Amino acid sequence: RNTSQCGACWSRIFPVHVEEKDQVVEMLKQPFGYRIEVEPTHQGRTYFDRFISIVKVALMEENAAHEVIFANSADVKNDILKGGARLRKATQMGPDVLAAELKFFTEQLETKTFVPVAWELTPEPVRMGSMPTFEAAQR
Repeated sequence: RNTSQCGACWSRIFPVHVEEKDQVVEMLKQPFGYRIEVEPTHQGRTYFDRFISIVKVALMEENAAHEVIFANSADVKNDILKGGARLRKATQMGPDVLAAELKFFTEQLETKTFVPVAWELTPEPVRMGSMPTFEAAQR
């Protein structure tokens, strides 16, 4: 294959600059989508996902609770296990204690920021299929 043809193919996918004499290819990093400026610890969706895992842990036998957690961080996993144990204990202590625990989690959720995902930012006609992609809507 000719180098210029190859560069042309890739330039549709990745912005590249090819030097013919040196055969050097420079890849430029381009952001895809939009940047989420809110820290993960302050994102409502992230907290809500964790809360769902906390509820799952609370419903499991204590020795099997680790099986329902999917996290790549030991700190996150420990937080979920502790939250699940806290919720499990509250259910054993009665409805008033459980209500207080759920109020605590709700108050924490209210401090979080909910950032829309790309699909939610897309106009309604695009979501209904009249435009093929989110990127097409941005043009």
